[in-house]
Amino acid sequence: MTVLDIYNLALSVFKEPPVTEVELKSKSGHSIEVLSLFYQPALLKARDEYSWSWLEEIIELSTIPHFLLGYDHCYELPQGQIKITEVLPREVEYRKIGNRIYSKGLIDSVIGIRTETITPDNPNIPDEFWILVAYAMAFLASESMSNNDQAMIQIVSSKYNMYLEQMKLMDATTGIRQICQTE
Repeated sequence: MTVLDIYNLALSVFKEPPVTEVELKSKSGHSIEVLSLFYQPALLKARDEYSWSWLEEIIELSTIPHFLLGYDHCYELPQGQIKITEVLPREVEYRKIGNRIYSKGLIDSVIGIRTETITPDNPNIPDEFWILVAYAMAFLASESMSNNDQAMIQIVSSKYNMYLEQMKLMDATTGIRQICQTE
């Protein structure tokens, strides 16, 4: 799925005609301008709604000798923007500052998301996720796109929430299947 596809799907929620690549790049038209304001927030919203299996990975840590007052251990994360979703063991108290994790106990592993890899051209991210991003964009832009039409805002909200629940179910089902296949 391309960025153009994402925008056109968001536009279709409002029964707006599709746009071309040229129109999208030049951000011509009110609808494109409005949706452009919400692309990144929609991506973050869709990313943070659930622990999507295709976004998470085990992050390699390097122990470093620098300590922060009150913490016993320090680990360096690899370069890039990483959102930590889980630290194991779970009971270890920790704090992430920049590309370091300071902890009060030993950390066995870290699960996180490399945020810079969340792009439509990443083959590991299913098209269904980008559909969710398009619906999130429509949801976030719904007040402006519908001139604050409460009925339309409710329709867009329902569409987003229904698709989100379908996506969660799909990921949970797929995740269970993947676990069973590896055993």
